[in-house]
Amino acid sequence: MKSIARSYVYWPNLDVEIEILAKECSACCQRRDASPRSLFGEFQRKHYLVTVDAHSKWIEVQKMSGTNAKATISNLRELFARFGLALTSSE
Repeated sequence: MKSIARSYVYWPNLDVEIEILAKECSACCQRRDASPRSLFGEFQRKHYLVTVDAHSKWIEVQKMSGTNAKATISNLRELFARFGLALTSSE
């Protein structure tokens, strides 16, 4: 919400006011504690791992050989080999 708002407008305390609004919004409260959706997608009976960079919003889609941990780790290693390891904002 904050990212979208910042792309259109600005005012002092924008982030704080949006956080307050989200805490009071019944629809937001219902969705907030929901489990995240699976990172796996199925298309034409094949499985794909979908990853999104939190900063740039870059989307990567990789075809999976399976949906187990070994296949997921393999695909993530390939992704990190191409783009490097993800760093937190404090690093």
